[in-house]
Amino acid sequence: MSIPRLVITPELLGKTLGRPHDVSTQLKYLKIGLDLLENASEGNTWVELGNYEYLDREINLLAS
Repeated sequence: MSIPRLVITPELLGKTLGRPHDVSTQLKYLKIGLDLLENASEGNTWVELGNYEYLDREINLLAS
């Protein structure tokens, strides 16, 4: 069994969507997750966000 889809954020465990009340970062993570859900053509598809710089650029989540 494999994971269906996964977004790995650079946040600490328990705060995977960012700091409390950091709406901007939380929305970016949510949009990336929804885009992955909408565009991943198969299971076991994942995106790892290394740091916040990646969030400020347009990224193609499914490009290898």
